[in-house]
Amino acid sequence: MAAAGTRGLSDCVLSGLLMRGRGGGRPLPFAPTVLDAELLQAADAAMTARIPLAVVVPASVTAAPVVLAASAAVAAALHRGRLNPQIGVASVRLADRDLYDELAVRTQRLVDFVPRAVVTAAGQPQVIGRSKLDAGGRVYLTGRVARLLPLLERLEGVIVAAGAATADELAAVLQQTGRRIPAVYLTGDPYDAGLDIVRSAGGVVWAWDAACLPALAGPAATPRTADAGAVFAAAQQLQATGAAVVDIVVPQPGTVLDPALDTLWKAAGQLAGTATADPVGLRWAWQAFHAVASVPVRPDVYDRFPGANPYRMRLGTLVEIARGYAEHAAGSSRDAWLRFADALTDALRAATEQPRTGQLIDWVTARVEAGERAILLVRGASAAATVTAALTESPRTPLGWEQMVPVRTVTAAARGMVEPGVPLAVVGTLPRSRSGLLTLPPAPAVLQLTCGPLEGRRAVRQAVAARARMAHLRTEAVTVSAAALGVTPGCRPVGTDPAAAVRVVDGGVVRAVDANEMASAKDTAWDPFAVHVTGVLRAVMAVAEDDLGTLPVRESTSTDSDVPAIAVHLDDPNGPRMLWLPPNELVTRRRGPTLSRVAAKALQSGDVLLLVDRAARTYLRVALTEKLSERTEYAALRMLVDFWHARAAAARDRGLTQQQILDRMTGTTLTTAGAVGHWMRGTVDGPADSADIARFARAVNDDALLAEAERVAWALRTLHIVHRKLGAWLAGQVETAASRAKDSVVDADLGVHVADLLDAITEHPVADVDPAEQLVPAHLVGVLASA
Repeated sequence: MAAAGTRGLSDCVLSGLLMRGRGGGRPLPFAPTVLDAELLQAADAAMTARIPLAVVVPASVTAAPVVLAASAAVAAALHRGRLNPQIGVASVRLADRDLYDELAVRTQRLVDFVPRAVVTAAGQPQVIGRSKLDAGGRVYLTGRVARLLPLLERLEGVIVAAGAATADELAAVLQQTGRRIPAVYLTGDPYDAGLDIVRSAGGVVWAWDAACLPALAGPAATPRTADAGAVFAAAQQLQATGAAVVDIVVPQPGTVLDPALDTLWKAAGQLAGTATADPVGLRWAWQAFHAVASVPVRPDVYDRFPGANPYRMRLGTLVEIARGYAEHAAGSSRDAWLRFADALTDALRAATEQPRTGQLIDWVTARVEAGERAILLVRGASAAATVTAALTESPRTPLGWEQMVPVRTVTAAARGMVEPGVPLAVVGTLPRSRSGLLTLPPAPAVLQLTCGPLEGRRAVRQAVAARARMAHLRTEAVTVSAAALGVTPGCRPVGTDPAAAVRVVDGGVVRAVDANEMASAKDTAWDPFAVHVTGVLRAVMAVAEDDLGTLPVRESTSTDSDVPAIAVHLDDPNGPRMLWLPPNELVTRRRGPTLSRVAAKALQSGDVLLLVDRAARTYLRVALTEKLSERTEYAALRMLVDFWHARAAAARDRGLTQQQILDRMTGTTLTTAGAVGHWMRGTVDGPADSADIARFARAVNDDALLAEAERVAWALRTLHIVHRKLGAWLAGQVETAASRAKDSVVDADLGVHVADLLDAITEHPVADVDPAEQLVPAHLVGVLASA
């Protein structure tokens, strides 16, 4: 899509061909920084090679979707010699529309040649304004990527900004575009599930960490006498972001809210650990925790504010709802819900007795009296309105405080919609989706105003974890993505300590992060909802060796027997499909907006049936196994297995054929020499009969392997048990993934998110259901077949 040679989209900007006329003024060329050039070249290479690209951008980089789209349009026009490129842009920023109107090719507005268009809900494009110079080219600007789906076949490039696409929608776009249509995904969240979706589609990830920004702030082209400024972020902004610090403000001894929130946090984790926990309920509990933890005023004051959102969570109803969940639960889950309800009661009482308002009044007053500006960030519009009213009504805040410390929302800051160069102050902790404010903030400093040491410890861990994550992504960009794209990065990874830019303001004294604060924290950095696979692993390694840990099967049938089932007919783009299911088999059904687990006999025409893709689940299991190998608990086991593979591979140098080795293995039940070849090549873990380890060692005269044969045999048996246990656990998680929040965590230690599990789920519209029960062979049940 991009021009060959030097006429790609990056050259359109760097050469001064694409210009900007701010406020309708005379178009001027950009003054790109090295970061501008690096992003343009990475996007250019990815779009030319049709490799999907995900970019984690600083919060101050707001113009990327439109500038990349405009550059791609100009490059495509130059490449073909015709002004009819078709580019799609999905972005929730309305300002992007105005920015596009300011772009120009030399002295002529780009919108005159390539008009922008909106896409209606029905998928119909509508051109905004027309010009005599219109040659049929279009840049489609929409707030939802789903509206671009009907237009994909005509598009030559798709630019998607986070917020304009769900994980499912992004996956659908990448699946339909494939390697035919270039696609770029832009996000400010280093934990964005879209990164893995792009990787799964064969794409690469590009990112920067704070340590490399100063080196990327310099000019990438010869300075001109007049220019339109940097393309994405000014040099001064990049310098400030690179030097930004995160200060965790911890009052001593803390408020009564601090231990109450810590108890609520742990209660939420215990709730998630119950075997019968309801995923929908867990999502609600997570939202309830954040609502209570981030409220800046008394709960009753917050609830009295009407707001514009009729679905806003009201704090006064939370305990009643939690107890309602308990009434419909059983066993350990019911007990966990009751503990969560009690913890909610205590947290709300503490927020009423000692709300954050007093701390905020003291902090705001001190900033104003010191003449230090700051922007106070709260969770949403309702919180912003209530805290503004509380600060204004207080007799302790000075007149005009709002001029020095304006109140904004976290979302506005994450989208770069705050005044640059002013420190940001966050009430409480941030959700993980906004962790970009801790890594690449649009400010010289970020202050987190916690309510005590316990919340302060969580904030410290989150900030350090986010910065470590961003450093990892930069390393991936430089070592993996750059090689795939053939791009030379402007800065190599610096390798700084992620905790170096995080400080603790402890009782008014600024200090560095204490290593004990990191090591002593037992809960996860971002949320307590974790089903700890490592805990399962430790239990597995302690069981008796004859514990097979097999996957559950349907009752006690063999593959040769007949079982009663009903026929479910499904619509599919590749033709009608059919599925035999026992009438009372539990399946996941979507009816309208509602997901539920129902008996198969309840399916009706018009429902959507969610099925598990076994191949995708297997891929995910392999990925989890690799993650497990990084854990300390897994190390000894993995070392023994690796030792076995090394000794088996070394046997190839002993001058024996596979058949000769098999002939020397006295007592083995193996009948084919090919199995020995699999061991030597490492294509399988090892023999099913653990005694074959010692037989193999004797056959090849390997005394080192023979000495460790018993321990290697134990390691292989245990490894197989672990894999079966992990497979069973994963099967259950995948079955319930579709009803969970897309950004929630299944296992925090392993970095498993619901979005990972959703890759293993496919959706199938139900065309018809034959309610007549029939006897069918068991091996056909649950198998999707052509009708």
